[in-house]
Amino acid sequence: MMNKLHKLLITTTVIAFFTSIPFGETVVQAQEAAYLQCIKEYTNLGISADAALAECQKTSLAECVQRLITQKYVAKSVSELNGRYLIDLGASETTWLEGNGWRSKKCSPNTEGPSKKQTQQFISGTSTETVLYEWFRQGWCKEPQIDLGKSYSVDEAKTICELGLQPKE
Repeated sequence: MMNKLHKLLITTTVIAFFTSIPFGETVVQAQEAAYLQCIKEYTNLGISADAALAECQKTSLAECVQRLITQKYVAKSVSELNGRYLIDLGASETTWLEGNGWRSKKCSPNTEGPSKKQTQQFISGTSTETVLYEWFRQGWCKEPQIDLGKSYSVDEAKTICELGLQPKE
């Protein structure tokens, strides 16, 4: 009797936790319903609510990562000024664009924001040429979002999913 009472108490606590989080998005509500269904299925098999929650979280994370790595990375504006949108590509320098990369997307690099510089020397016969490359984290664009033309990496997708920052479809 005590075991069933404990199981019911834990299940009720987990359900109350998920239903008390103030989410307004339909996607989040669907995820919440899927979590509750998953937990219910595991607890009906006699698995504790804590273990059920852990398994459901693993499944949810894996599904989220799988979904994101098949989507194209679309960067959205973080602010707007005089009809131009500031797009921030995030802290990962692997997504930053060179000046020409920004211009190819009808944007201009934000030279006042974070950037990374690198020089490379080319030797041809007796002459040496040094080329400076510069990647910019941010750019000013005419549109509120840009398609970077690449998919999310597994690490990027995992971080996004763990933080609950899934882009809207």
